[in-house]
Amino acid sequence: MRKLILIGGVLALAACNGEAEVTEEEAAPAEEVVEVASVVGTYNGTSDDGSEWTATINEDGTSDVTVDGEVVDSATWRTNEEGLTCFTGVPDEGEEAGEEECYTFGEVGEDGSVEVTGADGESQTVIKVS
Repeated sequence: MRKLILIGGVLALAACNGEAEVTEEEAAPAEEVVEVASVVGTYNGTSDDGSEWTATINEDGTSDVTVDGEVVDSATWRTNEEGLTCFTGVPDEGEEAGEEECYTFGEVGEDGSVEVTGADGESQTVIKVS
């Protein structure tokens, strides 16, 4: 997952007789463009026990896993300094937050398949549906 990146324009100054000259185009404030993390979206997969699940990773830093129409896990997510997508489970009332788990998301294939690799090196192929 990649960090949100603000892309701005660069103002160029041309020297003329020792004074800087700025054109109207260069003087206009640069527009901010925010890149949405590539992991944002909805994924389908199958657990080790054969249960089909859907995971939704939202732009607002939250995510949910649903099995048979019921949310079974909620988490917050972030992209760390190494570019890994890290999830921390949202604890139930009175419980402590779990440990952060980080993953590498591969490129999305033409068929929507994405290889997701955990810190332990184990990989799973999931389908990005949106």
